[in-house]
Amino acid sequence: MLSVRVFFKKQGALSYISHLDLNRAVLRAFARSELPVVYSEGFNPHPRLTFSQPMSLFQESLTEIFDFKVDPDIPYDEIQNKLSAALPKALEITKVAAPVKKLTEITYALYYITIMGDTAKVADILKGEIVVFRSTKSKSEYVDISNQIKSADVINIDGGVRIEAVLSTSPTDYLNPQYIIDYLSKNIEAFDSKILRVKMYDSDMKEFE
Repeated sequence: MLSVRVFFKKQGALSYISHLDLNRAVLRAFARSELPVVYSEGFNPHPRLTFSQPMSLFQESLTEIFDFKVDPDIPYDEIQNKLSAALPKALEITKVAAPVKKLTEITYALYYITIMGDTAKVADILKGEIVVFRSTKSKSEYVDISNQIKSADVINIDGGVRIEAVLSTSPTDYLNPQYIIDYLSKNIEAFDSKILRVKMYDSDMKEFE
């Protein structure tokens, strides 16, 4: 039995697709590719498929991951070729390899948050506490998310501002970068926003593999 990790991009039209629809697309690709995917046991067997922390709608990513297993073992390049042929063309696989660490060990992610606005004002607003209203299944409350921001460099770009932010991305302490845009929007005219996840890291800030 071979463990497989797939790295892929989620950009353009794919940013309008929900995580559930993405999951379905991968399952359909498994069937079309005729890969010997390992299924769960029981009354309702299904492929043992696990994704990294999904992006919200309208957010793009250069580094998304899903894991699964095949049996018998086949070469990773063959898996990549068959999956690439079976998946939607917009979903670009960048690498297929053996998992090095568990997906639950993803701790941080680098995001490029691009907005129209004044660089100095944005940098000033992001200093100190960043209090937002956050709702979960269990409760709704005002929280300070500044402790979930490991770093945030504000860079002037042509026609706007790019915030290069390393945010907490662990399953138990995930910070959606949209909260930063929402907070900025209450203080300045932060429009034409875009969120791009660039890399993911483990707890030692080593790029996740």
